[in-house]
Amino acid sequence: MASTLIDGRYWEATITLQNGSVLSTSAPQHVTFDIAYHPNTSVGHAEISFYGFDRDTVYAIIEQGSRIEFSAGYRDGFERIFYGVIRNVHHIRSGVDNYIRVFATSVSQDAQQAILSKTWGPGTPYLSMLHDAIDAMNGTLNLIPRDATYWRDRLGYAETSGFTFADYALRLAQDLATRSRSMLYSYSADGQLQNSGIYSQFYLCAPGYAATNDVHIITPETGMEGSLTYIPQGVIVATRLNSAMHPCDRFRVESQYYAASAGNPYEDNQRMLTANAAGEYYAETITHRGMFDGDVWTTSIVGRTPYA
Repeated sequence: MASTLIDGRYWEATITLQNGSVLSTSAPQHVTFDIAYHPNTSVGHAEISFYGFDRDTVYAIIEQGSRIEFSAGYRDGFERIFYGVIRNVHHIRSGVDNYIRVFATSVSQDAQQAILSKTWGPGTPYLSMLHDAIDAMNGTLNLIPRDATYWRDRLGYAETSGFTFADYALRLAQDLATRSRSMLYSYSADGQLQNSGIYSQFYLCAPGYAATNDVHIITPETGMEGSLTYIPQGVIVATRLNSAMHPCDRFRVESQYYAASAGNPYEDNQRMLTANAAGEYYAETITHRGMFDGDVWTTSIVGRTPYA
């Protein structure tokens, strides 16, 4: 792999065509990517540009591109950061550059536009309605924590008049996540699940819970860039690309910064104080950005306190 690395960075992609053919490409071919997971949309978005494809490959992807898997990282390890459905492909010529830009989402357009029209009787758990919404999108629901009783109590029950809904199933799922002050996000299902009729995996994560017990440590020594930005009940932090970071994961920030002493600010030999900034958060919004032969190769994270 050494010959395919630039400054220790590596990436690879697999594009599946509608006819079942698979196209694979990897470093050192030039690529740029912008991949974002945001709980307000519940759908992951990817914009990935590939350079250097021959004409036949370009037109095969434009005409038959179906799914894309993209992994990125470093010499010491890389992981998949996106797997989804290709929505559109642009063939772009700019000066001497000739490349394609692939737009993809973690949930197919058909699933996003699936309509659910149903009436539930009084006392129906909203959790049952959420399962119906996910089923309408040919998806599967993963609860974090997994305790169904916890989620029935957190989401509540339909009132005495029952509940009627006729709109996009995804909208109902998002409304119920908001109702429970929880985070809903998705990944496209892999081929094995798709063969069983499941096309998307949705995750509903309650504040203070994570999919695993692992805690990502973010410090200047592990690649933290710049300073923390504090927001209400959370932080924004940037680090070198962390392909292992997923929505709802826990992370801990540990950093130090220097502050001027309370003495005369005009003194030449002013004493500097070291202050610590540390805290544990869970990842709410994640954005991965990279340019293979450029300086930008980062993960930006909006983190919330465990019980925000």
